[in-house]
Amino acid sequence: MTTLTERLHTFEEAAAILNISVKTLRAHVYLGRIRSVVIGGGKNRKHRRFTDKNIASFIAAQKVRETPACPSTSPKTPLITMPGSKSTVVAFTSLLKQKAKKMPN
Repeated sequence: MTTLTERLHTFEEAAAILNISVKTLRAHVYLGRIRSVVIGGGKNRKHRRFTDKNIASFIAAQKVRETPACPSTSPKTPLITMPGSKSTVVAFTSLLKQKAKKMPN
């Protein structure tokens, strides 16, 4: 809850504190990543202000947490397979040459 003595920051002030642009701050508000206080309604945009607590909780939520590396991104070990296939590899171009030889002129 906001106390009466707590300062309310405008978009410009809050963006300067966070070292981001006003446009980026508006995107964070739209996505619900930062809370704000609505102090009135305008035709185009609601008049929003940010408390120090709103800004501090946003910063805390945005900090990168150290996580262990995902096992699926670790280097893969080569698979060992037994040669059991009796198929052969044939070049596609050699098949075309054989067909061309068989065709009468």
